[in-house]
Amino acid sequence: MRIELPRRIDLQAPVEAPTRVAGARLLAGFAFLTSLLFSPIAAAQQDSFVETFKSIDESRWYVSDGWENGSHQGCTWSRKNVSVENGALELRLTPAAGGDRPHACAELQSEEFFGHGVYEVRMSAPSASGTVSAFFTYTGPVHDNPWDEVDVEILGKDTRRAQLNYYTDGEGGNEELIDLGFDSAEAMNDYAFSWEPGALRWYVNGELVHEVQGRPETLPATPSKIFLSLWNGQGETMRGWLGPFEPAEGAMRMRVERVAYTAPGDACQFPESIVCDE
Repeated sequence: MRIELPRRIDLQAPVEAPTRVAGARLLAGFAFLTSLLFSPIAAAQQDSFVETFKSIDESRWYVSDGWENGSHQGCTWSRKNVSVENGALELRLTPAAGGDRPHACAELQSEEFFGHGVYEVRMSAPSASGTVSAFFTYTGPVHDNPWDEVDVEILGKDTRRAQLNYYTDGEGGNEELIDLGFDSAEAMNDYAFSWEPGALRWYVNGELVHEVQGRPETLPATPSKIFLSLWNGQGETMRGWLGPFEPAEGAMRMRVERVAYTAPGDACQFPESIVCDE
């Protein structure tokens, strides 16, 4: 299932040249407001929400099933590997009984596209070399959009660090590895990022850990879906990044207690939110 973004609307009705400065200012002001109203971010801006996963709300979330992202991925997305267990969303990586990939993995993505705002997750990740536990926003050619992305990734080979990253129109190379000061496989912790027109800021347990500032055109600008995923890599390129994959007899589990999005200007929605400190 895919959802197309509303396309940009350009108002080009012919207008006679104004004969007074006041008229020119009024026209310029109207053009400025129109550009804000019909920008891709404004057109796709969604309401704030907090998801605590008492169940999987399929009006909000799409569960990936029966396909994979490419040859770098050593597993196939499986609906069977996504469930709510003991008050948390559980994404599992398991051996697969058939198919051309030896493992089945799990992904949840939002049905809607979201723009600037604050994105937050409370999660734990499995300690397993060769795997990625990810919370991120993404849009790309499959949505008829540029490739824009903002990431929080826990690499299973070292769950005491997190990799932060972003892509702007397919341009990456912005990875930042940070020491967490704890083992993300041992307990739930809070990860967040604030996406603004001229800045990206990442937080862990409410503390700012990384910041990028720049002109708006150098940062992601296209409304994106929210993703949660657990998967393993295959091939030498993935081995160099993720480490060798070490299959387990049972399931590897990424658990998520909460996901939240807070639109610009909205009040904080729960006590641990970074918005409460603004």
